[in-house]
Amino acid sequence: MKRFFFLFWIAFVPLLSSCVVEKIEPTEANIDLFVAVEYKRSECGSVPPIPLFVMDELEKNALAGCVIAIMSAPCPMTEYPLICVRMYGQNLPGAVDLQDAFVP
Repeated sequence: MKRFFFLFWIAFVPLLSSCVVEKIEPTEANIDLFVAVEYKRSECGSVPPIPLFVMDELEKNALAGCVIAIMSAPCPMTEYPLICVRMYGQNLPGAVDLQDAFVP
């Protein structure tokens, strides 16, 4: 019986803990965005004229996707990557929202 509970915890605890959506504070998110945009400014010499600001907590993965997309965008950077829309809780056009598709 002890072995069953041990195997149960080993099998299901990692699955349950992976369902947690990590959030990031707006100040940290704005710093990450600022660093990514400044990196691109030093590389390309130009960035979009309107800055990106975050006012609420957001998903850590959405921020990471935007930062990576900004840093890997081709020069000259005249607009922000479309994936950055996801930070603001908006669905991307033509994309499937996995939370809506697979959560009953």
